[in-house]
Amino acid sequence: MNPTDTSRAIRFIESYVPDAMRETKTPGCSVAVIRGMDIVYENGFGLRNRELSLPATPDTLYGIGSCTKAFVATAILLLAEQGKLSLDDPVDRYIPFKIRAPNGDIQIRHLLSHASGLPALSTSESLIREGLGVPSRFPLADSADFYAWVN
Repeated sequence: MNPTDTSRAIRFIESYVPDAMRETKTPGCSVAVIRGMDIVYENGFGLRNRELSLPATPDTLYGIGSCTKAFVATAILLLAEQGKLSLDDPVDRYIPFKIRAPNGDIQIRHLLSHASGLPALSTSESLIREGLGVPSRFPLADSADFYAWVN
């Protein structure tokens, strides 16, 4: 991207983002344009906190939740393409603890396809809440109840 292209991209961002935010009723966002290892543009638009009228900035942190799944899957597939890992590798080869399903190893491909047998986050949160003595929707008293429910 040469300086002319960068200037054109910045002009586009600065005209498009506010319009898109109005149209989608988005209160705030932050944008960065990166060339190589350099940030060539960064800006915050709108508010990061409406109640306190705090502006969004380039340093505003956003909870992006499940959007990270696409980033992780892309990175894993790039590593597999480069031969740095295999989708058939057991997950616990790359993490500092053992993780197994009742029928054996959980492979990277299982996590990418949501076929690992691991419970959904809401189920895990329910068990944690019960363990802390916070009421939950599921009647889980201990880890045995948890595994019985999952199975």
